[in-house]
Amino acid sequence: MSGGYEILYIMESSYDPNVASYTTMNLFTQQSQFDIMYVWAPKSDPSLPSDFTAGDEMTIYPYTVTVPFIAPGYPLYYDFTTTKAIIGSSSLATNRGDLDKIRVVPNPYYGYNQNQTSTVDRFVTFRRLPKKCTIKIYSLNGDLIRILTKNSDDPTLRWNLRNLESVPVASGMYIALVDAEGIGQKIIKLAVFTPEERLDF
Repeated sequence: MSGGYEILYIMESSYDPNVASYTTMNLFTQQSQFDIMYVWAPKSDPSLPSDFTAGDEMTIYPYTVTVPFIAPGYPLYYDFTTTKAIIGSSSLATNRGDLDKIRVVPNPYYGYNQNQTSTVDRFVTFRRLPKKCTIKIYSLNGDLIRILTKNSDDPTLRWNLRNLESVPVASGMYIALVDAEGIGQKIIKLAVFTPEERLDF
C-alpha cells in the first residue's frame, strides 16, 4: 500500500497499545489526526538484494530541504566518521592538558546527590580521570582523610564521603590531590555539607 516504503512515526506522546486510535485508525492516510512529530520514510532500491547480511552498510540520503543549496547534477552525500578512543596514553593526556578537565560533582555537595539511590548511599564522583591515578583527600589542616586508587578504562571514580575508618566525614572543606603517574598532579577543592543524622533506637 505504501509503495515499497517503510514508514516510521515518532509521536510527541508515549505509545499506548490500549489506545484504540493507534490500532484502528490508519496512520498513513490520517496523519493529521495524530500527534506526530517526525516521519521517516526510507525507500528500498529494487536493483539491490533484499536480504541483509553481516557487514552491510546503510546510506541515508536526506531530503534537499535539509541543506541551503545543492548544485544541480551533483548528488548530495553525508559522510559519518568515527575514531577509536585512545585510553591510557600519558603523552597524549599531557599534551592536551587533560588534568585541567578533571572535575568532582556535585561540588559543593549539599547533603544530596541526584544519582543517589538511598539516604545512606552518599557519594561524589570524580570525572575525566586518566586510566591510572591515585586520589588523596585531605582536610584543610592537612589530615589524610581517604585514599582512592584507580586502574581501569572507566573515566569516573566515586568517593562515598567516608574516611579511612569508613566513618562519614563531617561538613567542611576538603582538598583532593589527583596524582596521575607520567601526567602530573591536580588539586581540587571540595565542599561537603552533610545532612543531619537521625539515629533510630
